[in-house]
Amino acid sequence: MEQITLHAYNGLTGQHIGRLPYTALSAQDSISDEGSMSATIPDCKQLRLIPDLDPYLHDWGTIYAAHMGERILHAGYLTSHSLNDTRDELNLTIGGGFTILNKRKVLNIALRDSWRDGEVLIDEDHPPKAWRLTATGTYRDLIRALIAETMKWGDLPFVLPDVEGGTAHERNWDGWQFTSTWDEISDIADLEDGPEIRADPLIDTEGRLRFQVRVGTPEIIDQPYWTWNRLAPGQRAILDATDCDGGGLTGQHYMVGGRSDDKTLVAKADGHELTDHGWPLLQSSDSSHSTVTVLKTLQSYARAAILLGDTDQSTHGLRVGLEHDVHVGDHARLRVTHSNPDTNERDLLLDETIDLKITDVKWDAASEWLTLQTRPIKESA
Repeated sequence: MEQITLHAYNGLTGQHIGRLPYTALSAQDSISDEGSMSATIPDCKQLRLIPDLDPYLHDWGTIYAAHMGERILHAGYLTSHSLNDTRDELNLTIGGGFTILNKRKVLNIALRDSWRDGEVLIDEDHPPKAWRLTATGTYRDLIRALIAETMKWGDLPFVLPDVEGGTAHERNWDGWQFTSTWDEISDIADLEDGPEIRADPLIDTEGRLRFQVRVGTPEIIDQPYWTWNRLAPGQRAILDATDCDGGGLTGQHYMVGGRSDDKTLVAKADGHELTDHGWPLLQSSDSSHSTVTVLKTLQSYARAAILLGDTDQSTHGLRVGLEHDVHVGDHARLRVTHSNPDTNERDLLLDETIDLKITDVKWDAASEWLTLQTRPIKESA
C-alpha cells in the first residue's frame, strides 16, 4: 500500500508549498458537499527543517491535499488551525475545494466599478442592472456562471466545464441579498432534477493544484458498478451496520417561499410510495427558501423533498480496501450471501445481492480501509 502524504499549496495560484509530517490524518466526502479533512502536525525534526511555517497556515489561503501515489484522496482549503496547550502539536481543520465559495458573494462584476456607499433604491421589478446577475442554460451552465462571475472579482484555482448553452433554465440572483456563491450552487443541486456536483482536485502540467468543477446529468458516476463479494477471501469488502432513520420520511411536503407585501409564495408536493404500502399520511414543511420568488423553483424544491422522503430511508455501511479508488456517486453491486442461502445463512434484511449508491466516503491514514455509506438503488433507476 502506498504511503499517504500531506502537501500544502497556495490557495490562489495552486503552487506547491511543501510537504508536512503528520501523526493523524482523516477525511470525509459526501455527494454535492464540500467535504472535510483534519490533520495533526507534530513538533518534530522534519517540521523544524521548514524555515517559515507562515505560508502553510493561511486560513482560507492555503490548500492541503492528501496524496497516495498518483491519487489525491482529498484536497481543500485550510479554515482554521490551533497549537495545543503544550505547544508541540498543530491541529488543522480543512474543508474541500468548494469551501472557498463560502467566502464569495453572488455579485455582478459590474458592481465593482459602480459601487457607492449609501442608500440604494431597489425596485425588484426593475432592479439596477449592476445589482442583478442573470444566467441561462443547463444547470451546469448556471453553476459555471456563478463560479466564473466570482472569479472575475478575484482568481481562484478552478477549472470550469464547457458551456452547454440553450435556454432550459434561467436564474436571476439579486446582489442586495448578498448570498454566498456556495449556497446558491447548493440550492441548484437541491432541486428535484438538480445535478450532483464535485470539485475534483488535480495537478496540472506545471505542478499546480486545480479543482475541476464537475456537474452531473444528474449523477456523477466514475465507476458504473464496483463489484464486491463480502464472502470471497481476499476481497477486502465488509458489510457493516444497516441503519434506518425515519425522521426524513414524508408523503406530503409544503414549501414556503418569499413574501411580498401581504402575499406569501407556497408550494406542495405529494408522494404515494409510502401510503400505497400501508403508511399513514406523513407531512412535512420547509421555510428555509425565503428568497425564492419563482413558483416553478419552489415547486421543484417541494418535489425534491418527496423524492428523498417518500422512499426507503435505509443506509448500509461498507468497508473496502483503500486500494479501491472509490468516489462519492459511484454505484456498487454487493454479494451479501451465497445463492439460495438456507434459513440460518440468509441476511435478516438484505437479498443475496444488492445494488448500492455510494453517498459518503471516509478514510483515515491510520487504516487501510475506506468506510462507505451507501443507499439502495431503486430497481427502476
